[in-house]
Amino acid sequence: GTTGDRCKADLLFEFSDGYEGTRGHVVCATSEHWEKLELTKDDEALTEEERQTLLRDLSGIRSYSLEASKLVRPVKVNCCEEIGFGGEGFPWMLENLRDQWPDEWRKLLEEFTRLMPEFTGIQLSRNNEDLICFAAQNENGLVMPAEDLSQGTIIGLAILSFAFFPKKPTLLCLEELERGIHPRLLREIRDALY
Repeated sequence: GTTGDRCKADLLFEFSDGYEGTRGHVVCATSEHWEKLELTKDDEALTEEERQTLLRDLSGIRSYSLEASKLVRPVKVNCCEEIGFGGEGFPWMLENLRDQWPDEWRKLLEEFTRLMPEFTGIQLSRNNEDLICFAAQNENGLVMPAEDLSQGTIIGLAILSFAFFPKKPTLLCLEELERGIHPRLLREIRDALY
């Protein structure tokens, strides 16, 4: 629970897969940020080398609570190095994938159109303010701006993009994965992440 912006509960956890016997204790600063991380192995402090290795692995963890309204917002070129917690910067991610990893971009488009056959592709463009925008083309050739797509289509495309983006986090946490996604697609979108 929280009091104002303050977190009341500490987080205690144990590691496995190479870190057996290692425990962590996080003291919250706010509901979204931690203030202190204590790491022990077999109830003793980690060596500095063990601590740095574990912290490097932990720094690759990403958590998202994707919101369609944030995912569709046009963004500046080179706005960011990764998308934000709610999906801010997603058009940058799509453009980056298309321009730097064309094979992965092609795979994303194939999977997107396989799972959502009413669409034939994704288009990226720049608006009159030179912001990156995206749209989906439907089977009738109509180009639908991102803000006109359903929440499930937008969030489904974002989740699929994580599957094909080469710079993967060490652990990807997605809140409310099923939000807006048609039940028939949930399993296939989830499976694309593996």
